[in-house]
Amino acid sequence: MGPEWAGDPGFRKGWGPIVRSPYLWNPGKKIWVSYENPWSIQARSLFAKRHRLAGMMMWELGADDPQHGLLTTMTGPWLRS
Repeated sequence: MGPEWAGDPGFRKGWGPIVRSPYLWNPGKKIWVSYENPWSIQARSLFAKRHRLAGMMMWELGADDPQHGLLTTMTGPWLRS
């Protein structure tokens, strides 16, 4: 998962430990792209559950894989209560 640039050799993959999100950085072009993956979605879902928030939302499902991996990861903590 990740943006189409993930395979571009000019981009380096990284992880923002404070915001718990993956990102891509191209130092030559000075392009920074953040995106979601199962680990970042799980961190957000667990945060929402721990803080007793009413739920979560997903902006669009089109970026998810055919098996709905991100949606499944997001709903996991809520369904296992």
